[in-house]
Formats: sequence, structure tokens, C-alpha cells
Amino acid sequence: MTDNVKEYYEQKKYKLEFFTRTVLSPKLNIHPELELIFMLDGDIDVYINNRKFKAKKNDAVLGFPNQPHYYEQNESSKYLLMIFYNDIVPYAKKTLLYSAPISNIVNCENMDNVLFAVSQLRHYGNYSKGFENGDPSFPLLLTGYLNIMLHDIMPQMKFTDISELDNKITYRLLQYCTQHFEENISMQSVCEACGFSYYQVSRLFSKTFGINFSGYINNLRISKACILLRESSMSINDIAYSVGFDTIRNFNRVFLNIMQMTPSEYKNKK
Repeated sequence: MTDNVKEYYEQKKYKLEFFTRTVLSPKLNIHPELELIFMLDGDIDVYINNRKFKAKKNDAVLGFPNQPHYYEQNESSKYLLMIFYNDIVPYAKKTLLYSAPISNIVNCENMDNVLFAVSQLRHYGNYSKGFENGDPSFPLLLTGYLNIMLHDIMPQMKFTDISELDNKITYRLLQYCTQHFEENISMQSVCEACGFSYYQVSRLFSKTFGINFSGYINNLRISKACILLRESSMSINDIAYSVGFDTIRNFNRVFLNIMQMTPSEYKNKK
């Protein structure tokens, strides 16, 4: 997988990112990091694993690794967004690896430690690749406040167990698909390459991602196509074939379904 494939399955170079000014993704995302949103004002609609939640002021939304998610926000929405790997919070690593939350939202209005951490963080600027906020001590500071927040938030969450076997299969599937989605792959070929049964793979796509195999691969391909449309001089036809589609008609149909615009319209927006 190239480093630029960020819009569907993201593998970030930084273990820790922080945003006070950003737009939450309205497109389906899956990534291996955790994602913590703290609502400062307004509300957002949160979609995780095909479930919808309403997050309001003083709510914390904690997205676990590899949970399919997207958001709908309005102009009044204000929030802090933190993205990080599970080794940032070592005391909770086992829970993060082998559990999934029943609900991803916790109200924090009576959690003094959480509110204090938020009061300290809300004045900082974005911190990520290309957005360093000028404070060399900020990663250490953010790590400390993240641990304070999660120490109080996570005990208020209820979890279901994920088996170690399912976790390993999920990781192997993600690894293989993100490395080979530009090729002519099918669920049967993935099963054979990874050594899993058709039933195991089908069940995990439905259970873990809330999307079928072809929908997942199509999202990977369209995300890569969007990058090439924005950043390369390739023709639309060449892009369609390069990301794994066998016909231009199929590429145009899938692109329109996912992006709600044609490839030409998207290319002209850049």
C-alpha cells in the first residue's frame, strides 16, 4: 500500500495527531489507530459499525482500531480530535486489542479530570505531519492529557470481547487487501492467499467492517483514484485501470455511488 492511501484505510506516519481546526470525514474510514473526539459545542452525527450516535457538548467519542466510521457535522460544531496508536495508553492496551465498545460515546460533564485536560488542550493548534504547532514538548503533554482523559472515560464504557484469532485474521486481511487491491482479487483469492476459510472471511467482513468484501475493495480503489485525480496528470481511463477496475463503465458507476459525483467533476475540483 502506498503512504498516500489515507481516505479509507489509513496508516498514519505519526503515532499522535491533534486537531482543533479540521473537518471530520464524511466518507467511510477505517484505520488502525484510535480516534478520540471531545465535543466543545454543538453536535455531530457519528456513524460507527453501521450504528448512529448523536454526540453533543461534553460528550467524548472513542473510536477503536479498524471500526468503520464517518461523521456528519454542522457549522456550529466545535471539538478536539486526537488520533493515536494504542501504545500511547499501555495500561489499556489489552482492552483496546481484544474488545469492542457496545457504545462509543460517554458524557463527561461530571468528569473533572477530563474537563481539566480539555481546558488545557483547547488552546493549542493542530499537531500532525505538516502542522507542528511550535511547541516541542507538545507530544509529551498531549500523551499525558490523553491518559488522564481515557483513565476516566474507558471505565464508563461497556465492551464485548474479540477473540485473539479474529484479531489476527482481521489484521492479516487488512494487510493483504491494502497491498493487493489494485490487482484482480476476489474473496476466494484472498482466502487462498491468507489461508482462511471463505466462511471466516465473509463473517469478519460483515462483523468487523459492516460492509461486504466487494464494497471494501471498491472503497480502497476509489480512495486511490481520488489521490491520482488530485495529484497526477494521468487520464481518467488510465487511473481506472491502474486502481483495479476492469472497465471504465464500472469505474464511473462505483465512483459516482461512493463520491456522489463523476470522476471528471472530482478532477475539476482540485
